[in-house]
Amino acid sequence: MKYYRVGHLFQDRYKSEAVETDDYFKTVIRYIHRNPLKAGIVKRLEDYSWSSYRGYLSLNETYHVDKDFVLKLFNEDQTQGIKDFKAFNEIENGDRCLDISNKKRMSDEMAIRIIKKKFSVNSAKDINNFDPEQKQVCVVYFLENGLSVLQISRVTGISRYFIYESRK
Repeated sequence: MKYYRVGHLFQDRYKSEAVETDDYFKTVIRYIHRNPLKAGIVKRLEDYSWSSYRGYLSLNETYHVDKDFVLKLFNEDQTQGIKDFKAFNEIENGDRCLDISNKKRMSDEMAIRIIKKKFSVNSAKDINNFDPEQKQVCVVYFLENGLSVLQISRVTGISRYFIYESRK
């Protein structure tokens, strides 16, 4: 990073994150649908025409969205599912998806050097062999010191699931 710029335009071309639970899937959907509202583009969620939100509410026909799958996560009855979906999406929240921030991140090489020195290991991957309690202490330390979930997983081999659970 020659100019130390961080963000979607200057950083990696693509980011992804596994959506492994129904609850997180619902959170991701809400996060996506609320973005135009948070950005001040619209006053109401259903006013944004480039979203699938209106399709889930059956306000317009969408052929590219499997709305039945999503609505059933809220309620087996479609009419009630729509109501529950709408209520869930209208909740003001601090949802964050992906582990992206505007903070400057340290390089993997720097993270590895810090891990080796702080925890007296020969390799950052050795942390993955610690017992779960020791490993959790390490993960919390890494998170508090600016390492992202993906970076911790990449340099130590610790599963992202374990890292996410350690944040709680």
